[in-house]
Amino acid sequence: MKKIGFFICIFLLSNIFLSAKTNVNFILKNLHKKYDNVKTFKSKFIQISYFKSANILQKYEGTLYLKRPEMMRWDYTSPEVQSIISNGKKIWYYYPGDNQVNVGKLSTGKESYEMNLIFMILKGIKKIEDEFNCSLIEGKDNKNFYYLQLIPKKPGITIKKVILTISKKSFEIKQSHVFYINGDIIKLIFKKSWINVKLNSSLFNFIPPAGVQIFEIPTMK
Repeated sequence: MKKIGFFICIFLLSNIFLSAKTNVNFILKNLHKKYDNVKTFKSKFIQISYFKSANILQKYEGTLYLKRPEMMRWDYTSPEVQSIISNGKKIWYYYPGDNQVNVGKLSTGKESYEMNLIFMILKGIKKIEDEFNCSLIEGKDNKNFYYLQLIPKKPGITIKKVILTISKKSFEIKQSHVFYINGDIIKLIFKKSWINVKLNSSLFNFIPPAGVQIFEIPTMK
C-alpha cells in the first residue's frame, strides 16, 4: 500500500511538473505570436523605481516609443520633463529644465536593464528564452494574468530576476518588475499600448535646441 501511495505521489508530481512546463511553453509560444512581428511599439507608461541604498521611491510617467531594431524614445512628463532618445547608434539624455543634453554611443548592456529588456522584446521573444530561464509563479491576479519569472542564465549580471505580468486574454505584457542584485527594483506599468503604429525615424534622432549645453558621455571600455 505504501508503494502504491509512493507511485501515486510521483505520478501526480510528474503531471504537475509537465503541466507547468507546458504552460510556460504555451505562454512563450503566444508571446512569439504577439511580439515577433512587431515593427513599432508605443505605450503610455508608469515607472516606479526603488533605490535601496538611499531608501528612495520615485514615480515617473510618460510615453515610450520603439522601432526595430534598436530605436527608442522615452518621453517623461512627470515628475519633470526629460527624454531618453536613441537611433540605435547614439543615445541622448535631454534635461530641458537644466538646459543640457548628455550624448554618447549606445552600448546595449551598459544602459539600464529595463531598457535592455525592452530591446529584447523588440528583437523577439527568443532573445528572452536565450538569456533567461523561464518559469511560472503565483501573483496577485492569477485569474486574469500570467506571471512569468525570468532568471538570468549568465553569471555576473547585475539583476537577480525579472517578472513579467502577461494578460491571459491578449498576451500583452502589462508590467515588468526588474529586481537588481543590489536591492533596487524598477517596475514598468504599460497603461495603454499600440503595436505597429506609424513612427517616423526622425522621432529617434535628437537635434539639440539652440543654447543647450552638450556633454559627451565617455565611452566605457
